Amino acid sequence: MNPFRYGSTVGNDDFCPRPELETMITGHIQSRQNIHIEGDRRTGKTSLVFEVSRNLKNNILLHFDFQLVKSASDVRSRLIEGLSSASAKTGGFEKLIRALAHLRPAVTINPSTGEPTLSIKADDPAQLSEHSIIELLELCRSSFEKRNPMIFFDEFQDVTKLPDADRLLACMRSSIQHHHDCTYIYSGSSRSDMDRIFRHPDSPFYKSAVAVPVGVIPRRNFVPFLRSKFASGNRSVSAGLVDKILDLVEDNPGDAQEVCNCLWDATDQGQTLGDAELDRALGLIFAREIMYFEQVLENITAVQKRCLRGLAQLNGRNIYSKEFMTETGVMNTGSITKAVKQLEKRRIVATVGKRLVFASPFLRLWLLRNPHV
Repeated sequence: MNPFRYGSTVGNDDFCPRPELETMITGHIQSRQNIHIEGDRRTGKTSLVFEVSRNLKNNILLHFDFQLVKSASDVRSRLIEGLSSASAKTGGFEKLIRALAHLRPAVTINPSTGEPTLSIKADDPAQLSEHSIIELLELCRSSFEKRNPMIFFDEFQDVTKLPDADRLLACMRSSIQHHHDCTYIYSGSSRSDMDRIFRHPDSPFYKSAVAVPVGVIPRRNFVPFLRSKFASGNRSVSAGLVDKILDLVEDNPGDAQEVCNCLWDATDQGQTLGDAELDRALGLIFAREIMYFEQVLENITAVQKRCLRGLAQLNGRNIYSKEFMTETGVMNTGSITKAVKQLEKRRIVATVGKRLVFASPFLRLWLLRNPHV
């Protein structure tokens, strides 16, 4: 069985220990100090929170995923889904139904988990009031108050994309600020959006939670972890090859796991893995992702496409330099700015520090290998 996991949360033997971060987050939770966890995509933020919660036997984790949330109604739906999941696991589902009876919830079965879940019609006037969000937040606290609840808002920055984001955040904060008997954990992949929520003086959440930055896993820990996974399947891999993999994905844990997953699938027991096998693994990733790559290129303009290729060549740096303009043939800085903003809006690239980073490093590698596509 392939031991490398990516694209979902991991735990137990699939989780690479991060002792310093685990200790820090545990201490904040035990002190009931709200925290906001910031880190780039696929750096293991969610798995980290789940692993910490697994080791806190006297606490219960309520997980709410706000990724790509579309509206205030969608926020309410995500809150209800999270409450439903936690209540089903603790035997409190019927109590939750009674508590939300005035919203006339419908009971369905989640096809992926087999758990019962509640839903409310989007056009229900009762659901459309801000009071219902406050009510749901109060339920998060009161329904589990004897179990020291940890309320985890995952990809919280996506709330800022909503048209009524400021009012919605103010509404949520008006309730959360009174919840002293639980811990709120906010996680986000966009540093600029998380800064806007927790560091801008005009935000309702200004300085309401302690920042916990989550970066890459130190190689001194991650390289032996990945090598041990290969060894479990009687595959020999040098530390140098693992370093090369981490160089390709700029140490991103999720992307590294994906390369290793494909490297495993492209080889057999007893093999010594080297550059040729790594190249086959990348070919397997490209084959799996080709529809996404082609869709990206089909849905952007010619100028955006040229800028995207320039970003690949210059690794996201110096987009207004003569070198970038020569590489792309786009000589107007305004056109470059407009194109890059659209690429960011489509979440094809993102600003990280002074660079523009590809959401998928494999798209960048594919563009470099296929300059004429």
